[in-house]
Amino acid sequence: ARSVEGINLVDTFRRVDHLLATYGGHSLAAGLSLKAENLAEFTEHVQEAVLHVLGSNPIPQPKLTLDGVVDFADINGKLVRELELLGPFGAGNPEPVLLSSHTVASNVRVVSEKHLRARFRDNSGTIEGFGFAMGEHLTMMKKPVAVAFVPRQFRGHGRPRLEIQLRDVREARRAAPDRVHMSD
Repeated sequence: ARSVEGINLVDTFRRVDHLLATYGGHSLAAGLSLKAENLAEFTEHVQEAVLHVLGSNPIPQPKLTLDGVVDFADINGKLVRELELLGPFGAGNPEPVLLSSHTVASNVRVVSEKHLRARFRDNSGTIEGFGFAMGEHLTMMKKPVAVAFVPRQFRGHGRPRLEIQLRDVREARRAAPDRVHMSD
């Protein structure tokens, strides 16, 4: 399970631990196991627990922190290796996310029924991109978009290949994706 700031998963699971075989994790990510016959009651009680924590407040929306704005021409193997040196990544040390604020997508397609693959071009160059469970953005790609991403390097057919892993996509007319804030 994944959560958002303001909803502690372990505390939530603690409120329903009588229904769980095991559970563990931290405030923003956790795992659990339960008997199938407890699933309906667990679902009801965990929803009540979250509503208790929230009170009359709306469900917090996830925020995506951007660590920099970059041109595609500046993405290379050296940059990817330098970013990887900042790891290991996790809740206390999130992976750096970069922004290209005005790109044009081509060869856009949905793969495996829900993932997005496209080639992105900015004013400096082009790069392949992939977004897990982002297929719903397919029609948005007909216009210029801003993309938040993590650069990746893969080896294919004996040579390195650069790609961006999409984290968010928005219409380019906005200064940045709307759930983003720049880190200091």
